[in-house]
Amino acid sequence: MTDAELLADLAGMLDRLDPVPARVHRAAIAAGAFLGMAWDWLDLIPAPAVAVRGDARVWHSSVGVIELSDGVSGLITIPVKRVEIHSGNGVVEAPVDLGGGFSADVSGRVRLVLHRDGDVPLVTEWLS
Repeated sequence: MTDAELLADLAGMLDRLDPVPARVHRAAIAAGAFLGMAWDWLDLIPAPAVAVRGDARVWHSSVGVIELSDGVSGLITIPVKRVEIHSGNGVVEAPVDLGGGFSADVSGRVRLVLHRDGDVPLVTEWLS
């Protein structure tokens, strides 16, 4: 048995006996995303917005528009495989439809990571 196989067996046993809570796992992914990740920073510009309900904050860039209100929604104009929404509660993946739209029920301070095929992810600053 190799060291890697032994560690894999031990990790599997620990996962069965004392699993890591999902919220802790999501937070660890968000925190660890800074380590070893090659990112292109996506500059977003605040834009005026009129919300149908409540407050809304809108940002735009050359790749799309992001709205933060009761949740997060956006329209991306470049091919994106998936969108990760990082928040204080961890990471939520939002599917991207054929038109480039996405949304998720995440509130508070967020950061978006846009994963593209064959290219480094685009990441926004923290938005609130």
